[in-house]
Amino acid sequence: MALELKQSLRLSQQLVMTPQLQQAIKLLQLSRLELVDLIRTEMEQNPLLEEPAEGATAEIEEAPAELTSTLNESIEASELLPDKPPERENDAKQQADGEIQRTDIDWEQYLDNYQTQHTAPSGGSGASSEDLPSYQDTLTRPVGLTEHLLEQLRMSRLAPEEERIGVLIIGNLNRDGYLVMDPDAEPTVPALKEDVVAPEVMNPAEVDADAAEAAAEALKAAQKAAAAARAARGEPDPLIALAVEAGIAATTAEKVLHLIQRFDPVGCGSRDLRECLLVQARWFLTEGEGKDDPDADLLPAIIAKHLKAVETKKYQNIVKDLHFPLDEVVAAIKLLARLDPKPGRRYADDEPQYITPDVYIHKIGTEYVTVLNDDGLSKLRISQHYRQALKNAAANGKAKEYIQDKLRSAVWLIRSIHQRQRTIVKVADSIIKFQRDFLDKGIAHLRPLILRDVAEDIGMHESTVSRVTTNKYVHTPQGIYELKYFFNSSISRTSGDDIASEAVKNQIKQIVAGEPGDKPFSDQKIVEILRSQNVDIARRTVAKYREVLGILPSSKRKRFF
Repeated sequence: MALELKQSLRLSQQLVMTPQLQQAIKLLQLSRLELVDLIRTEMEQNPLLEEPAEGATAEIEEAPAELTSTLNESIEASELLPDKPPERENDAKQQADGEIQRTDIDWEQYLDNYQTQHTAPSGGSGASSEDLPSYQDTLTRPVGLTEHLLEQLRMSRLAPEEERIGVLIIGNLNRDGYLVMDPDAEPTVPALKEDVVAPEVMNPAEVDADAAEAAAEALKAAQKAAAAARAARGEPDPLIALAVEAGIAATTAEKVLHLIQRFDPVGCGSRDLRECLLVQARWFLTEGEGKDDPDADLLPAIIAKHLKAVETKKYQNIVKDLHFPLDEVVAAIKLLARLDPKPGRRYADDEPQYITPDVYIHKIGTEYVTVLNDDGLSKLRISQHYRQALKNAAANGKAKEYIQDKLRSAVWLIRSIHQRQRTIVKVADSIIKFQRDFLDKGIAHLRPLILRDVAEDIGMHESTVSRVTTNKYVHTPQGIYELKYFFNSSISRTSGDDIASEAVKNQIKQIVAGEPGDKPFSDQKIVEILRSQNVDIARRTVAKYREVLGILPSSKRKRFF
C-alpha cells in the first residue's frame, strides 16, 4: 500500500458567522439584567458610545428597521445623527455669563451659615442626632453568617488555641450553617437514614422533672451514635480533620464546637440534620419556650430515633416505640416544626432578584396593546466629539483607524439592540393573537401553543423565537409570566378539544388544595376527578405534573394538625 499526497479542488457552501452576527444572536437570548450589564461594559470599553442627556434623541430609536449583514462605510455611519446647529458659542457665552454672575455670591457668609447648620449641637438650631439616620440604615451590606459568629467567638474570652480552632470551624460552615469538608459545595441537608440510632437516649417515660438534663444526655448519646454511623459509612468527621490541621486535641475541638452550636443562630456547626435539631431542642427545653411545656420532653427521643417516621408521617410507629398517646406525639411534632433545619440561611447574603418585565400588555377598550419596557436601559448614541474627529482630514492615521473600528462596533451594537427589542414586540403581539382567551379569562383558558406556530406567524425561525422567549418576562392583566410559559403541550379532552398542559397543572393544584387533610387524594383519584372535568390524562402524567409542581405524594400530605 503506497501513500501519496494529492491536490484537489472542491466547491462547497458553508455558513460562516461573523463576530457581529454572533453578537446579535447573543443579544437575543440575554435577560434584561444581562443586557444592562452588557451595555454598561460596552460603554466602558467603547469611547464612541454615550448616553444622551434627558430629552435628547437616542440613536437606538433612529436605527434601521432590519438588521443588515454589512455596515456602511465608517464615514457614512458617523452621519447617523444630524449635526447640531452652531449653538455651542451661545451656550459657551451663557455659561461664561453664569460664571460671572456666580462671582457675586458672598462665599464667606455662605460657608459660615453652612458650618453653623452642620456643626450645631443637638440643643441648638441645627439638626439633632435624633434626625440623623440610624447606624443600621447606613450599612452598605448586611452582616453575614461568618461575621456574626466570629463576633460572638471574640466575645467568649477563649484561650488562643481554642479561638484558633473556633475560627477554623466557623470558616468551614456552608450557607445552611453545617460543618462540612467543602463549604463551597452546594449545601444539602444530609439524608435521613435509619442506621443512625441512639440507644442511649433516655426514654421520655423515664425522664424526671429536669428536662434540661434529659435533653443534654440525649444530645450526647445521639452525637456519639451519629459519629459511629458516619464512621461505619466511611464518612470522615470534619471536626477531626480541623483539629489535626490546628494541632488541637479532639476534646478541645469538641468543646469549642459545642460552644459555637449555642451561638446565635442556635444549631450552626452541626454535622448533620439530626445533630442540628437536637442542639436546638436542647436550647428549646432549657432557654426557649419549651421550658414549661410538657410536650417538649418528647423532642429529644423523636429527633434521635424517629426523624424518618416524622418525614413519612408514620406517627403510629413512634407511638408504639415510645409508649405515648398519639395526641402527645402529635403535639411534640408540632413543636418540632418550629425548629430551623437550616439555621444559617437567615444570614445568607442572597438578595432577592425582583422581576422586571421586558414588555407590557395593556388592554385598551377591547384591544390589547404591546408596550416595550425601556426603563433602566441606556439610550445609546454615537459620540459627537469622535464623529467630528473622524471627519477631520488632518487626523492621525492610526487614531482614525481606531475610531473607525470602534464606530463599527458601536453602530452594530445599537442596531442589534434595536432588532432585539423589535423581535420581542413581534413575539408578544403574536402571543396575544393565540392566547386571547387567557388574557380575558385566566389560566384555565390557556391554549396549547408551540414555537412553530409563532415562528410561522411572524416569519422567523423557531430557534430565533426560542432565544427571544428565554428569560424574558411579560406583564399581562393576569400577572407576570415568562414568555416561555405560553408555549406548552396539549392534553386531550373527552369532548374532543385540547387543553394546555399548564392549565391541567393548575387544575391539579386546585384539586390538591381542596382535598381533605386526613384523607388526601391519590394520583388515581386525581385522574378520576380530572376525567369528570372532561380532561383525559394518565396516572403517570398526573404523577409527573405533581412532582413538577412540588406536591408531595398522598402518603406525605396527610395532615394530623
